[in-house]
Amino acid sequence: MSESEGNKKPVTSGYTKEKLYELIPAVYRQHDAKLGKPLEDLVGIIAENVAMMEEDIGGLHDNWFIDTCDEWVTAYIADLVGARSLSASKSSSISTLEELSQRAYVANTIAYRRRKGTAFVLEQLARDVTQWGARAVEFFQLLCTTQNVNHVRLANHQAPDLRNQSRLELIETPFDTAAHTVEVRSISSNRGRYNIPNVGLFLYRLEAFPSLGTPAFKKDGKRFTFSPLGFDAPIFNSPADETSISHIAEEINVPAPISPRTLHDAPEKYYGYGKSIFLQVKYAGKVERRRIELRDVMVCSLKDWDVAGWQSPAAGDVVAIDPARGRISLPQNADEVVVSYYYGFSGKVGGGQYGRQDQTESMPQPRRFRIAQREVFVWSSVQNQATAHMMDILRNDFGIEWLDAGATFASTGRQITLTSGANRLTLSLTAGNVGALLQVNGVDKYEFFAREINGAIYVSKHEDTYGSIPEAKMWWDFSNEKQVVFEVADSLEYRAAAGDIDLDLPANSTVAIVAAANQRPILQKITVRGERGSRLVLDGLLIRSNIRVKAGDMSELVVSHCTLPPAGPSASLTVEEEKPKLLCSWDEVVSDQNQRKALAKFLKTNCAGWIPDSPPFSSDDDDSNAEKLSVTAGHNSLYIILADGEKVARVTLSEAGVLQENVYEFTVVTENGKKNMYVQEGNDDLHASFIRSITGRIDTQKTDVHLSATDSIIDAGSGVAISVHSASLQNSTVFGKTDVDRLDLASNSIFTGTITSMITQQGCVRFSYIPLEGSKTPQRYMCLPTEQNPNVVPTFTSEKYGNPGYAQLYRDVCAEIFAGADNGAEMGAFNHLFQAQRIADVKQVLNEYLRFGLEAGVFLVT
Repeated sequence: MSESEGNKKPVTSGYTKEKLYELIPAVYRQHDAKLGKPLEDLVGIIAENVAMMEEDIGGLHDNWFIDTCDEWVTAYIADLVGARSLSASKSSSISTLEELSQRAYVANTIAYRRRKGTAFVLEQLARDVTQWGARAVEFFQLLCTTQNVNHVRLANHQAPDLRNQSRLELIETPFDTAAHTVEVRSISSNRGRYNIPNVGLFLYRLEAFPSLGTPAFKKDGKRFTFSPLGFDAPIFNSPADETSISHIAEEINVPAPISPRTLHDAPEKYYGYGKSIFLQVKYAGKVERRRIELRDVMVCSLKDWDVAGWQSPAAGDVVAIDPARGRISLPQNADEVVVSYYYGFSGKVGGGQYGRQDQTESMPQPRRFRIAQREVFVWSSVQNQATAHMMDILRNDFGIEWLDAGATFASTGRQITLTSGANRLTLSLTAGNVGALLQVNGVDKYEFFAREINGAIYVSKHEDTYGSIPEAKMWWDFSNEKQVVFEVADSLEYRAAAGDIDLDLPANSTVAIVAAANQRPILQKITVRGERGSRLVLDGLLIRSNIRVKAGDMSELVVSHCTLPPAGPSASLTVEEEKPKLLCSWDEVVSDQNQRKALAKFLKTNCAGWIPDSPPFSSDDDDSNAEKLSVTAGHNSLYIILADGEKVARVTLSEAGVLQENVYEFTVVTENGKKNMYVQEGNDDLHASFIRSITGRIDTQKTDVHLSATDSIIDAGSGVAISVHSASLQNSTVFGKTDVDRLDLASNSIFTGTITSMITQQGCVRFSYIPLEGSKTPQRYMCLPTEQNPNVVPTFTSEKYGNPGYAQLYRDVCAEIFAGADNGAEMGAFNHLFQAQRIADVKQVLNEYLRFGLEAGVFLVT
């Protein structure tokens, strides 16, 4: 996780409590020891304040320089050099945890002025102010002109060169080189471009996010997609750094989709390890995960691969790639393809290989389980799938190149031997099954860790590492830990049982399933049931199926930076409706220990914490009108009273002389001659929170669950997206209808479908877009559309999940929505990007650096 500036450790000059205490004369220290060392405690307080003072002095020194200063200081340094303050930076520092830094803009201000009036300064200025990719174009350079023999301009022919396909594809893009006729419309209104005084700044709003070492989606043995979900999506370029301010951006320097023509013409710029695209293929029947080199890559269109009779262009060792659709075609069947590539998206929403705020910081000393699929295998004495996984790890992670599928396998139970020709590998369990020694050709290579549970031995590369969450959960089940973190340390897909997570949370526990920093693992389905006060935290995950909350008494579900792919009518989050659960038999509580423990555990969790684990219950039937179960500990007593003829048993508490009646109610049902006690499980106090997440339909209508969503996208297409008891939504985009009993808050959000709130006297809807016709909401404030302006409609680059411009407001969306939130930014899930302020900032500072007589326009490319 990213470390905030506030978490910097103080760097002291060594004045610790111990060092300061040693400076005190020994006679006083001896006297202090007799009194319980109060003087040492005082010195400790002084040492803490000395450390704080030194840290503050060190911070003041760092704040002298723009490179090392705190972000709040940049505004003061900007005043010193006369740089204009940026509204986007001010707004972000107030409204979000992610500040839009003006550090680069302030640092380069003097360099801008030294090169004022040049295209590359305007480009660098736009990049530093907006923190987007940018390219500057002097449109007067692209005007077709009458040639003069004294100054021939070979690139300015009126007719383009039809033989140059590469240049033809770039027409009307920021990298257009074709000559154009004059446009007399003003460039400031984005209507005209090509004229003598015009300069254009092209901005790339989409970022290129990495997806490194992830599994490609397998359509069949020869067809794969870069997207792990099987979507067609373009591959984006990972922008190369520009080393000089006097450099105009090229295609390799901007985060844009890589066209097939671009990749074909310059594959060495985009393909290779550490670049925008890289592949590793594990062909069927092979152990080796083969690295695909540049010479074995073919760039082509694979748009027809779903057509019957289609033949793959890949042959021999050549792999075909279609970067426009994110498709891969192989010459032969493969078991697995591991891809490293970049995809485009608007911001850090939905999870990905980027830094996130640690959602487990508030957990007090949690037990951590590290999950890494490729670091653990099950010891097996027979050649099976587990052994194949072991060979995969040894061959590809330890570089044992001679190990392949043809190696001879032998096992003695405690030793596995693999031989191939003159090469020999042995893996031997150590005493107590606590480790395994790897030897290659008689030389010690590595010592694994090992552990045994439920009759199986798990071997891992690192200590306390597990191959899947269900495997780690077996160890958790044996402990009494109530603060647990499962941290997934890779971006692989956990299939079948390894990816289906079923959790039963004890009372007052917090369990977190999180992706490690810069990872995005893929899970299948999460099912959870929780006792009172339990919490489940999910962070940084891609969950293929859904989250299902069983009937119980959970307190909170937090879904942060996760994606649950929208899948039409299927709900991404469901909460089971209330239902009765058999707790114990009234008639057997006194005599049966198991029944007694079950009742005591429930009462201890939900009614009185002082109750022992297995208390002696007593039965009192003297009162002819009621039956009574009672338990006493010290000055506290608890009574369960069942009135004659009733089906409800009520709990009464007496604690320190204070009487509380009707603390809880059990349902009592006579079955097979026994009175059974039932409790109702319905998650009535559950609060489900979505933070920076993408999800499909949410359905908890039959329960009293409260939903909150912040900076999130909830997508059900044209169907019902939200069906809950109560909801609060801030800075979110909802594709579909919303049906709630009570809408507590809707702020800075976009609802493409109608909202129906049963209660309209409570709640508030503010600075949001809500369709006028058919919506029933609480009081609205500054919302769109209005009766005076009914034609305002949000338009999106794409409403289809998987596209780079998904949920992004279109470049020509009306200003009322693009700058209609309460902080002056856009409505919807990307409010935290402050796009309106970024564009306004760059327009504001441009005039200071434009040459006299020139006019600039800002154009959004993505």
